[in-house]
Amino acid sequence: MTPRPIKILSKSRLREAWQKSRDSSPNAGRPGIDNVTALGFAANLDHNLTVLARRLRQGLYGPSPLRAAFIPKPNSNKERMICIPTITDRVVQRTIAAYLTEQKKLPIYNSSSFGFLRDLGTKAAIDAAVEHRRSHDWCLKTDIESFFDRIPRQYLKARLLKALGDHSLAPIISKVIDCEVKVTQWNRPQIQKHGIQMGVGVRQGMPLSPILANLVLSEFD
Repeated sequence: MTPRPIKILSKSRLREAWQKSRDSSPNAGRPGIDNVTALGFAANLDHNLTVLARRLRQGLYGPSPLRAAFIPKPNSNKERMICIPTITDRVVQRTIAAYLTEQKKLPIYNSSSFGFLRDLGTKAAIDAAVEHRRSHDWCLKTDIESFFDRIPRQYLKARLLKALGDHSLAPIISKVIDCEVKVTQWNRPQIQKHGIQMGVGVRQGMPLSPILANLVLSEFD
């Protein structure tokens, strides 16, 4: 039997995640592969959350494939690929992310990390950089090329297992890690152009991706 996170992913917690999300605002995100819009989901919100909570309780939930969207980068001829989950999957992932953050279940908090962490962010990172600059002669700016798309999934799952053990959320998060883009004859050339490899990486656009990326880098940080 797989343990089920009945309390963590209860209907009330799913509703709270929905209410705090962008999808509940006029500036909602795009629909996933099921073409259900945020407005359409909200029109029958109570029923949709009831059904979702029941599927989670019965162990019948699993994330759907992702929809690929290609967004032009500002002042560039390049484009960015975003992988869009369904509204239902976004609600589930946001609920999980809120729980992991509130309970500090993952070892991602340290003096070097500022991105995607509550009460931190760009300003805190700038303040820390300025403080370091007062006592050091050199500053090196670096970037990891195509980081999300190259994350080794087995390493990430090992880090997740070490952090959560047999926690009831672990099986669902593992399924999220394995989420792939739905490939069609129309988007295949663009997906290949972006160097996406099936079975490798964590797709950008999923609410859980940032916190999972932090987990991958936690020992390095």
